[in-house]
Amino acid sequence: MADKFPKQYELLLRKGKADLAIAFHALAAGDADIDNATILFHFQQAVEKLLKAMLSFNNIVLTTR
Repeated sequence: MADKFPKQYELLLRKGKADLAIAFHALAAGDADIDNATILFHFQQAVEKLLKAMLSFNNIVLTTR
């Protein structure tokens, strides 16, 4: 039976790409109601999710002590 649920890295990749798209869209819109902090937040979220996707894809688990 094929795995019908997406893997963790697939979900993180999809969500990271969505955050990146939102950030670029907001940046290109030039809307004064969207402050730079909000745009930067979405860029930061994209980077975090894409890095986590890469780690998950490579089966790298980081632990804290």
